[in-house]
Amino acid sequence: MIYDNIRHIIYGEEETRIRATWRILLGLILVLFLPQLLVPLIAFATVGDPMGQHLLMSIFMFFMTAMALIFLVGFARFIDRRPVREYGLNLSRSWWLDGLAGFITPLVVFTVYVGLSLFFGWISVESITDESFVVLAGWGVLFFLVYILGGAIAEGIAYTGIVGQNLAEGARAHGGSAQVAVATAVIGGGLLFSILHFFVYGDPGAFGELPLSGPVFIWFAVGSVMVLSYFWTGNAAFAIGVNAGANMGGWLFHPGDGLPGIPHVIMIEHNPPAPFDAVGGTLAVSWVIGLAILAAWVYYRKDSITHDTGEIPQSL
Repeated sequence: MIYDNIRHIIYGEEETRIRATWRILLGLILVLFLPQLLVPLIAFATVGDPMGQHLLMSIFMFFMTAMALIFLVGFARFIDRRPVREYGLNLSRSWWLDGLAGFITPLVVFTVYVGLSLFFGWISVESITDESFVVLAGWGVLFFLVYILGGAIAEGIAYTGIVGQNLAEGARAHGGSAQVAVATAVIGGGLLFSILHFFVYGDPGAFGELPLSGPVFIWFAVGSVMVLSYFWTGNAAFAIGVNAGANMGGWLFHPGDGLPGIPHVIMIEHNPPAPFDAVGGTLAVSWVIGLAILAAWVYYRKDSITHDTGEIPQSL
């Protein structure tokens, strides 16, 4: 009896896969947390603190991404019991176009956000990089390939294929329709993305004078758009692009004291008159614009979309 109860908690009605809750938890631990824990430990044990040493940081970030992808393959094979391509990784010409559209979307949103905030006087430009063009350009290429793209691939797959897909399957298993399942995945994925980023980057000083409600809203917006794009486009490319574009925008226009060891491009300072002005004003408008761009892109290429992200999208 005890064995049956424990097995039911772990497996539910399925005999081959553990419950969606455990799949999500283990997937996040393996793909995101373990690489971010083990690689820094290896770095400190071998070369000491790599912060500020651009090449060393890039090398360890490369290994972090490689480790995350290796763990992803193992997770898909032995825990999630699905082909890796069902995480939206069936590469094709349209896949790369989705990725490019996703990358451009947050850059447009950042431009709108910064432009409106400057117009209303809610932010000010504190400084522009004092690095030489050669250093900034060289570091920018390295930063893009290793930090922005590498991190975006791991996070994009984790929050869409692992979190979004399994949340949808869990909701579906409890009797929800395909629409309810996707809505659960989008809201739950956005909240989880926001909560986990809050614990990692939740230092109030990291965002200057911007209340924490601002970045929390931004994280939810990015996470929810990523998961929604996963189901709407049938692959993870747009989500990976959105994550990469958001990271790039954060590097180009970074508030507070900048990213440790990384030369900034434009440093901005937030001076909102009230938390609502930053969150309910420009941030909300920017989020709507991001959703509109995603909807327009999906409509534009709707005839070429072929879902390859598991069972739920095929039910929509």
